[in-house]
Amino acid sequence: MLDRDLQAKTTLLMLEVTSHCNMHCTFCPSDDLVRRKGHVSDEQAVQLIRAAHELAPGIPIMFNVLGEPFLNKKLFDYIALCEECGVNVALITNITLLTEERLQKLYRFSNVHMNMSLHTPTDKAFAERGYKKISGFREYMEMVCNTVEAKFRHRSKAGLEIYLASELTENLMQNDNGSRLWTMFEDPKEYEAGWNLVAERFTELSARIEREYPEAFAQGMEEARRDLAPQIAAREIVFRAEELPEWKLENQCSGWMCAPGVIIRRKGFGMWAYHEKFVQRHAQPGRFVFHEERSEPFTCGGALTFGILSNGTYTLCCQDVEGEMDIGNIATLDIREAFHSRRRAEIIENCATSRICRRCAGNTMILDTRPIQSEKQAIDKFGFGWHIHEAHLFAKGGRWTGGSAKSYFYTRMDAESLAIEFRSPFPSDTAFRVLASAYDPATKKFTLEESAEFYGRRDRMVREEIPLNLRRNTFYRLTLLSPTFVPKQLYGSGDERRLGLAVTSLELAGKPFEELSNKVAAQPAPGAAIPGEGLSAYQFPILS
Repeated sequence: MLDRDLQAKTTLLMLEVTSHCNMHCTFCPSDDLVRRKGHVSDEQAVQLIRAAHELAPGIPIMFNVLGEPFLNKKLFDYIALCEECGVNVALITNITLLTEERLQKLYRFSNVHMNMSLHTPTDKAFAERGYKKISGFREYMEMVCNTVEAKFRHRSKAGLEIYLASELTENLMQNDNGSRLWTMFEDPKEYEAGWNLVAERFTELSARIEREYPEAFAQGMEEARRDLAPQIAAREIVFRAEELPEWKLENQCSGWMCAPGVIIRRKGFGMWAYHEKFVQRHAQPGRFVFHEERSEPFTCGGALTFGILSNGTYTLCCQDVEGEMDIGNIATLDIREAFHSRRRAEIIENCATSRICRRCAGNTMILDTRPIQSEKQAIDKFGFGWHIHEAHLFAKGGRWTGGSAKSYFYTRMDAESLAIEFRSPFPSDTAFRVLASAYDPATKKFTLEESAEFYGRRDRMVREEIPLNLRRNTFYRLTLLSPTFVPKQLYGSGDERRLGLAVTSLELAGKPFEELSNKVAAQPAPGAAIPGEGLSAYQFPILS
């Protein structure tokens, strides 16, 4: 029996036609998959396609989770079957396999929407794609331009989207060795130059298409302005490159329509998948990873998809690259039973029931364990209870707590106290509290070891030194507790956040480990790690 509620909630179907890829992008977990790579079985692909209209009428099938779909020689057969069944198809492709013959075949179909992963608009960034058959980004961009022009040559109604990576301002992973596992663009000017190149080239291409296909161009633009009127009014779709915002999150879509049915989007570029082998490959020696998982009940639009991986495992999200959601496999569980299963409904109603969801909605940190030759150690791993960093907060830069704010650190020196610089909006006799809890790798739990009160001065920036007796070589969670207020209620401003303390600095104070003093011949700079030192109790696990 069909569960109409689940049916109505579904936003996308997924069929991973292959988990193989001909690129080796450093920012993708494809090369680190634990599950066996391969093409989906023909029988299973046909089952999902034939069931699609019944399961989720009007909803497209995306032929990806991972993998380059054009590596599967049955791809055009699957698109044709979808067309026969009245199902639209979405493809994500790196376009390297789109020969003229394949473009001609593809553009014969009326049910295709193709997303092209241009992503890397500089030669240095393109090198991250691990593809030696193309000399550099300009050659790659010309292949994309040819794919766009071919749409008009073949009079195709296919929708095209081109994705361009853009660094996120608030990183999705906090790393002791720099702000990211990798940085796509070391210099903002490098990215700006790459974006300018893309904008100039596609503006030229748009003008040429308009000259060579004037009737199709004019008609297509008229249809787009009519069909996309709400998005255009909301500035989610613009018609000039300079009007496109630098980046938005994927659920806040914006795009530049450079030609009818051709949209270029800047995609915020952070951690694509919370995959253990993938993280381990990128993290440096002497580090360990901690996932602060979101534990309270929550929902996520990403869980409103449904599909199968190439090995037949059911999944609800593209983040679930290993198939860890425990729904079952098409080989032993009928598609309709899986689609309407209690497990699927459970995840949709509360994503905290899935570990992959808890991690995705949480905070990921990579911590260095090597001792430092310094009397100060910054605490800069922020978990739940902190608001986003504000560069100009009280002219110093910092973050607001939300009443109960968790930070994390590994003791890389003999710490004697905690120094906190903050501003309080509360009366000066208001007591705040700091809790220091140590992580036990055996039980995978934090245990309270230290608790102390501290005070501030109302509407004044102060620095408090709080004595703490912390163990060395230990992973700690630090919790700051305070009352909260809502600026809108207190001051009549538009800020509806619940705020506690405005913290501009958190650091441990103490001294380097004594036994290091005779081991370091050439003293490193203050705060620098001591090469080869440090006996972490954690080695390289991934903790949760």
